[in-house]
Amino acid sequence: MRMGSSGHAIASFVTLFQAFQMIVPCLLYTSNDLVSIADAADLDLSTGMTLEAWVYPSTVATWRSLIFKSNGANDLAYALYAFSDGANTPRGFVNIGGAQQDIGGGSTLPVNTWTHLATTYDGSTLRVYVNGTAVGQLAVSGSILASTGALELGGNTAYGTEWFAGRMDEVRIYNRALSTSEIVSDRDTPCLLYTSRCV
Repeated sequence: MRMGSSGHAIASFVTLFQAFQMIVPCLLYTSNDLVSIADAADLDLSTGMTLEAWVYPSTVATWRSLIFKSNGANDLAYALYAFSDGANTPRGFVNIGGAQQDIGGGSTLPVNTWTHLATTYDGSTLRVYVNGTAVGQLAVSGSILASTGALELGGNTAYGTEWFAGRMDEVRIYNRALSTSEIVSDRDTPCLLYTSRCV
């Protein structure tokens, strides 16, 4: 995970940072696997966010979460999904005033292939990106729900059946919405010292 100050990737995930250092260079998920990070004030993204990850799905299945901030009440504050509804497309979520707002787009991700995914929220628009290209957007306004739940990678305990199967690498979380050019730059710039992904 890229480390930085406010306006850059959130810098307080020491445990997650160490986990990415130890599991070189990516995380492999099979059934019912996830990484859970305890709640912290930095995880309340409020007025803006960007969630990013490289993903390498081994199977296609409906509703598979990648980055999921629980609100502690069987719901979410924000999330990025690899697969969502019947179309099995990537999807971004924010919870505004207790109501989920979401947007999907693009096509079903190919299996056994690396794809870069991102979702952003700038206080007025929620967007989802595939390989640096915006494939869906939704006009919505308000602050993202503050929550006390954990940040979970590769699945979630809120719904209990949305486990991602495959590999996930270079997770980035920002407290602001990145521009398209910034997302493309992240896509093309490896985190830490890695110059390639596991296969």
